[in-house]
Amino acid sequence: MKCLVLHLIRRGSSSIPTNLAEGAGKLTDMDFRRYVSIAFGSANELEYLLYLSFCLNYLDEETYNNLDTQCKEIKKMLSGLISRLGKLIFSTFFCISILAVGAFLLFS
Repeated sequence: MKCLVLHLIRRGSSSIPTNLAEGAGKLTDMDFRRYVSIAFGSANELEYLLYLSFCLNYLDEETYNNLDTQCKEIKKMLSGLISRLGKLIFSTFFCISILAVGAFLLFS
């Protein structure tokens, strides 16, 4: 069981930057935001696996608290990035809508 949990922790922790890297290569902010959201989900999974490891006595309390604090900080950063990207997407959509209405009025 311990090996399985360790494998899942490694997979989850590597999934966060992997999704950020993949999302950064996408062409739109909306696509990037989707990958950041997936990374946030991986951070949630990692947070649970750390807690499980602590409950099963695979981690001592100090190590758990340190890793849990780092995980929470990562989640705050990802949440802020998701929020910022959402505002950019809305602003872009709003500007395009205004331009479309202006073009429609200009050419009608």
